[in-house]
Amino acid sequence: MKKNIYLCGPDLQLSEGGPLGQTSWRSAVFHFCLKRGIQVINPLTEVKDSLNSNGLSFISGDRSRKEVEKNLSLIDRCDYVLANLYSADESSWIPLIHAHNKGKQVIAWTQFPVNPWLASYTRASFEQIEDALEYIVSQVHDDQKSIIDWSIQYEIGLKEKSEKFPIEGETDFQYFPGTTDNQTLLIAPHATSYWHLGILNEGESYTGALTAALGRLTGVNTIVSSYCSAEDSLYTVGNPLNIKTTTNPLIAFINKLVQVHQLERIVIIRGRNWQNNRGIIVKSYSPDNYSKDCEAKLIEVIKKHSQMRHIDFTFKEVAENSDLARLCNALEKPIIEISIHKACLIPEMQRAQYHNLISMLEETINGF
Repeated sequence: MKKNIYLCGPDLQLSEGGPLGQTSWRSAVFHFCLKRGIQVINPLTEVKDSLNSNGLSFISGDRSRKEVEKNLSLIDRCDYVLANLYSADESSWIPLIHAHNKGKQVIAWTQFPVNPWLASYTRASFEQIEDALEYIVSQVHDDQKSIIDWSIQYEIGLKEKSEKFPIEGETDFQYFPGTTDNQTLLIAPHATSYWHLGILNEGESYTGALTAALGRLTGVNTIVSSYCSAEDSLYTVGNPLNIKTTTNPLIAFINKLVQVHQLERIVIIRGRNWQNNRGIIVKSYSPDNYSKDCEAKLIEVIKKHSQMRHIDFTFKEVAENSDLARLCNALEKPIIEISIHKACLIPEMQRAQYHNLISMLEETINGF
């Protein structure tokens, strides 16, 4: 899994002609990490360029609560935080403390001697930026353990909100923008608790962590439910469905993403209980005007990679009058629902099984 690092702290110029060859510390870190396969999350650009829940761009000068929450969500996705604490203010300390509380590796670049309060919130502190970066590189490794540990950490964050409704005016899902040309939208609609026909359903544990990890691995646009939902937004859409006039925030946002990014397909990740058949069950929904040959190719990709990973695969036909069938016709894009047995979604106990699953799905999505 490609590692990423979040930058926080005031602007600071480095000495010209130094080892990093850049005058801006953020630019220096970016170029250093780029050469070593580490992704840099710079909140000054991420917030400005990312879509919000209405499909609009954040204004770079906006210091509102939404911008702060967006920055904190970026920290939730990162592996490391590099904090420049020379002349630091609250804009440096808040991300640092949040990252520490989330179990992230916080690396400080600061003057010595190090304040003992600072030391309690950081994994390591360095007086030279070059030393801080070399330390991060020494910690980066792309193995099975890193994928599983990241998923466990992410799931802990989801469970904290699973039975809470979002603040008024906020959505109950989180959007992670894509970073590649892959025209797939990945969704975990039931990562947290949700109401369906008057019954509260517990979240499908680890579908959110799995989906978020897949989004990072493949670089596709990703949506994960982040709070308890007052209704099952994706599976109780009404009949008939009118995308142009729907008041359903999740479906309206999906429609906006499909249009803006010209997405070609939607993949939904769901979980299944112990009493169900093991392995994965795949259902494919195609619009009325969509080639069945294309649908067959999509299923063949999943089947191929599941066989390579020794994961039981079942394909099921779908009812034409189902909610997802109506949704796929309204969006005019195919929808693939991948339902995963609970035995594959317990990384703390079945580490090899979980790693096998995520590798299979990564290859599948990259094969579209």
